[in-house]
Amino acid sequence: MNAANSVPSNHLPKPTLYLGQHPNQPIQLYRGFAELIKGEQVIEGQATTIFGWFPSPCVKFEFTHFTPGAN
Repeated sequence: MNAANSVPSNHLPKPTLYLGQHPNQPIQLYRGFAELIKGEQVIEGQATTIFGWFPSPCVKFEFTHFTPGAN
């Protein structure tokens, strides 16, 4: 352990390997429940986070809010 890396290597999380069918296809990083919070306002919904390659590498977020009172 040194000053540049203060966490012992045996305490680091194991990396996740994402396998795809084809090179350069988008990678889904997360899909599930999420909250958007701004001050006192909280909006609940479903979120998807995707790493995309084209037109340049980027992270894309999609969020669909739950309709109040809907089941």
